[in-house]
Amino acid sequence: MILVNNGSNPLAHGTYILPKGERRDIPNDIAKEWLTIPGVERFISTVDVKKATKDADEKIQALQAENDKLKAEIVKLKEAQKATKDADEKIQALQAENDKLKAEIVKLKEAQKATKDVDEPKETAKK
Repeated sequence: MILVNNGSNPLAHGTYILPKGERRDIPNDIAKEWLTIPGVERFISTVDVKKATKDADEKIQALQAENDKLKAEIVKLKEAQKATKDADEKIQALQAENDKLKAEIVKLKEAQKATKDVDEPKETAKK
């Protein structure tokens, strides 16, 4: 890993030396230790930054496309939910109307039965 020593002291570890104000390629295990020292930073080249930026832009575009698909699906589901709610309301209204009609039928049958009882002649006793 390439490190830059912006600290006030040069760094050394075995055969690896990092003078102040310079950058050098240091093995990862030593670099990880040196990164804990104030002023020591990881060097990232502009090529690496451009590549990372390009990769990030591609990922953003892919995620935006996926997000657009999900938004469209949400709209469809909300429309289906509204249609279902409307259908449920219609079903409830029809059930209420059905209940009223059943009650009316019961009343008419009772009235019909009462009328039938009145209309039927009573048997007279045979003499």
